[in-house]
Amino acid sequence: MVLRSDQEHRTKLSPFEILTLTALQLFEQAGVDVVVMEVGMGGRLDATNVIDTECILISGLTAVDLDHQAFLGNTVGAIATEKAGIARQDKPFVVGPQSRSNQDAVTQAVKRRVEEVGAQLCEPVKVEKAEMEAPFVFRDPGEFRPPKGTTIQASIPLLSSTPIRAVLPLHGAHQLDNLSTALGIVQALLSLDDPRLDLRKLITLEAVQKGIENVQWRGRLSWHEYSDLGRRIPVLVDGAHNLASSLTLRTYIDSLLSPSLTNRKRLHFTYILALSHSPPKKPKDTLEPLFTLTSDPTSSPPFSMSAAFVTFTPPTDMPWVRPVPPTDLALSVREILSSESAPPTWTPSRDVHLGEGDKNVYLKEALDWAAKFHDHGSLEDTDDVQQLIVVAGSLYLVADFYRLFDGFSTIAS
Repeated sequence: MVLRSDQEHRTKLSPFEILTLTALQLFEQAGVDVVVMEVGMGGRLDATNVIDTECILISGLTAVDLDHQAFLGNTVGAIATEKAGIARQDKPFVVGPQSRSNQDAVTQAVKRRVEEVGAQLCEPVKVEKAEMEAPFVFRDPGEFRPPKGTTIQASIPLLSSTPIRAVLPLHGAHQLDNLSTALGIVQALLSLDDPRLDLRKLITLEAVQKGIENVQWRGRLSWHEYSDLGRRIPVLVDGAHNLASSLTLRTYIDSLLSPSLTNRKRLHFTYILALSHSPPKKPKDTLEPLFTLTSDPTSSPPFSMSAAFVTFTPPTDMPWVRPVPPTDLALSVREILSSESAPPTWTPSRDVHLGEGDKNVYLKEALDWAAKFHDHGSLEDTDDVQQLIVVAGSLYLVADFYRLFDGFSTIAS
């Protein structure tokens, strides 16, 4: 129906606009009670912003940072203004925690937009760690387990006089901020007096705790295993694709090198990276945090690294999305570290090209190279080395990873 209407009215909808309208039509046909709809990019001009105000319960904003500057603006304030464009009159607008450096710019932009449309500005819910996380321990590959989840607690008086207490399985300190935003939305939902939904009966303390403990987010610090010649190598998959998310990934990897490690095996990281060509963002901005890891040699296990640079499968009907050539990424790393200290690198040995819908054979070759880096004797005293592969740099590469390994095993915490 959407395609037929597009042709009849000659509206020339983009593929994303067609998918958005199709999804909304399917939701309507299914008679769902509530839809959680994430914008594609920005907010004000995004296809998802076509929804009538009377159908909106709540809007929310997570952490804002520099990304998609060519479309959204060159400053955090400008980007926040675009993202806050989803705020609606008389509707709650929940603003999640922001980084210290961006707090003022985001707050000012959001307040302007909220005042313009007459929305209700709402705070997130404070989330705290309830206890110290278990130390991370690298064991033999066959026994590897990622860090345990984080026990959290938070209070929503409208929900219950009993605090929320649950184990959040998502990795990374930033996920506490995301949970804070999500609980802020729950709090705002409970404050609504909407006759269409009896939300105070539907949203219970038990339901919220179960929701937290069962959440999954593939491609965001997700742990998997890659099997090679009987060995199982842990693979960390993350969609870090800009400076802010690269710093978040680097912080998490730094935590794997913390003094709390009880196993003194040397660690070897192999990055497998692809980046989108997205001026004014430069490859160096995203790569630098990942190649400047630090650890205390007196308390942390020594580590080394290598890197493979690949391309990704182009998304359908999005010709403006294209990867940075792998050789350019390798050059950027040499600029960051100098030729003498640059790690061993791998790039495809032939011209790199993938068509829409192709499986990423270069990613498979890179994984094989990373696994065999151990076997080829490139690592000394291999019995004392624990390998870790990190796939990152682009959500399109992350999608390739899951397409390539459908049913890829997830390492349980």
